[in-house]
Amino acid sequence: MTADLYAILGVRSEVGAAELRAAYRRLVREFHPDMAADKLAAHERLVQIVDAYKTLSEAEARAAYDRARRAHQPTTAPRYSWQDELRRQSHDALIVTAELFFIRGQSAEAIAQCRRLLHADPNNGTAYGVLGDFLRELGQRDEAMQCYTMAAQLVGDPRHRVLYQQKIDRLVKGEAEPETEVTPRPPLGALITRAGGLACVVSALGPISMLLTMSERASLWEGALPSGLLLGAAVVSAGLLSCGMTLLRWLGHADEEAFVSSFDTPGGGMTIGAWLLVSSFISFYLAVAAYVAIVVLEEQVSWSVVKVFVASAALIATFAVLMDEQAARVALWGGNVVFPSMMFGWMIGSIGRPRW
Repeated sequence: MTADLYAILGVRSEVGAAELRAAYRRLVREFHPDMAADKLAAHERLVQIVDAYKTLSEAEARAAYDRARRAHQPTTAPRYSWQDELRRQSHDALIVTAELFFIRGQSAEAIAQCRRLLHADPNNGTAYGVLGDFLRELGQRDEAMQCYTMAAQLVGDPRHRVLYQQKIDRLVKGEAEPETEVTPRPPLGALITRAGGLACVVSALGPISMLLTMSERASLWEGALPSGLLLGAAVVSAGLLSCGMTLLRWLGHADEEAFVSSFDTPGGGMTIGAWLLVSSFISFYLAVAAYVAIVVLEEQVSWSVVKVFVASAALIATFAVLMDEQAARVALWGGNVVFPSMMFGWMIGSIGRPRW
């Protein structure tokens, strides 16, 4: 039975283009044959990943695949085959190879591959565009702009010309690309980061355990714990929890998930994350209602934001249970402290982390 392309990439069938590409990049780094003990198995897995991504990233091929998948029938539409393309030494296969080099942090090899291709085919607009992406991420903005200009002139697809013109406009304005490329973190660094995330998640339980112990001896405070102690415990627990979830990659990058999309306001643009923070200072439940309205209007949802809401609700419920006599008060107003702390912890955990 042919493997499901979405399962190969570990994504949902309704995945968007940005998330699809993010999964592809992550897997390319993970299944690097040069770093694997079983190089053959890693190469075969890499071929599957490339084929799945190239098929699903092309609109018509993905639509044909989805139709066959829903009907539980083998698709008759042609799928991308990187191995077949490599045998023919097609230009597309060489571009894919250059992209793989760059994703793995081998920028010199990636650029050299593009330049060899352009030497053989000076009119390859796609190669100019890919080279422009590499140079842009390396900070060579002028050279990147020249490549994008050549790409816009040479590509045949009008949609691609518009795409390259948008890239040129962003460079002129000094704006960042929606998907920021950086050199991958080395495996040891990733391991240390995840260990730090796990430590944060575990540490988030500390203030809760402290309150549980103190609540058993509540007579020391005449039947009630100090509100300042409760407030501090909530801030620390929420911040550590969301920071740890981010480092463990249970949450996406805060800038990509909550602080990029914006709405026009009389005073200027305001991000979704800013709207949620302002709403939560008034009421956590108002922030929930605000996000539901945003999802309806935008017709898209960030599951990372949903996870922050769910984790916040779980912490609020936990603190409410611990505070017997103040349970109703905590349940009603605890989110005004917990949710902002979760958001700030999410932002701190995202510092220095690649957006993809």
